[in-house]
Amino acid sequence: MLKAVITDFSRVLLFPADDSYQQGLNSLNRQLLESTPNYDFWKYFQLNEELLTYYTTLTLPKYIFTSDSIQDHPAVNKRLKAVFKEILSAKVLNVSKSDSKTYAAIAKLLDLKPNEIIYIDDNHNNIDAAKKAGCETILYKSNEDVIGKIAQG
Repeated sequence: MLKAVITDFSRVLLFPADDSYQQGLNSLNRQLLESTPNYDFWKYFQLNEELLTYYTTLTLPKYIFTSDSIQDHPAVNKRLKAVFKEILSAKVLNVSKSDSKTYAAIAKLLDLKPNEIIYIDDNHNNIDAAKKAGCETILYKSNEDVIGKIAQG
């Protein structure tokens, strides 16, 4: 039985405002902070409002497991903290999202078994690692896909 939803942040819940931008969102955030510390976050990034709103309807505890630190930007952090029980960063935890041991450790940290977690990410390697650890997984392709698969339980 599922007891928690864990979602990636970049390119699942946060996208570049410029659809043609293909580089990392954390690196873009770092570059912008270095050049203009008080830059307008929403000029460069957009939230996946549909999926975020859907997550608010779920009664299961929700977590973010992301690679780095863009989620700490003040423009978005308060909004995320209103929806998610905790935001975990691979960088802060000093773990790799492509290592199956990471997902077992996160399950233990959250006092869950891996098979009680559904993990959503846009990266095949991370999905494979979570699946190997025993988590249910969804490779993010679209909101409809994620919403449909979570609804199926």
